[in-house]
Amino acid sequence: MIITLHKKRNRISLIVLTLILILLFFLHFGFDRIMSKLYLYKIEKTVLMHYKSEPNSLKYRSAQFLLENLSYHSSYSVDDAKEFEDVYATMANYPRELRDSVIYSKIKDLSFKKIFFKKRTDVFNLDADYLIKTIDNACDTWAKVNWNKDYDDSLFFNYVLPYRLQDEMLSDWHKEIKNYFSYLYSPIVYC
Repeated sequence: MIITLHKKRNRISLIVLTLILILLFFLHFGFDRIMSKLYLYKIEKTVLMHYKSEPNSLKYRSAQFLLENLSYHSSYSVDDAKEFEDVYATMANYPRELRDSVIYSKIKDLSFKKIFFKKRTDVFNLDADYLIKTIDNACDTWAKVNWNKDYDDSLFFNYVLPYRLQDEMLSDWHKEIKNYFSYLYSPIVYC
């Protein structure tokens, strides 16, 4: 009877240990995924509710497009990107002939760190207000130019709407383009 009780206790201990290991595994690998889904849901709810009664259907479709693709985009943390940005700024202080050697020496110091740079999905990097501003800017620009009728919506979704190109830091590039290339927003096309 004592042997049976001891075997039961060992079996229960093994089950509890297995459950704890499964829980730790899940917490380690599943926590980011769960948090990502929760953040995405919060952003989706806010953005889609904002455009639900919008008369311009392109804005609602733009919101759907960006939200569907949001979890596939990411960037490095601001601090990590800032270090590389500082290297390029330093390089600009040297004559052209020396820039390659300067940048290689500076990046060599940073290259080992790149392994440890953390990419964060855009779900964590931006909020609903940023997406709403991006969608409004892109759709207003698209509506303002007269050459939009020469192209289908795929051009808009792929080249006008996106809030980033690759994995660069987030910025308000629509505003920068308006400031520096205002002729792109005029109703006249220049050749």
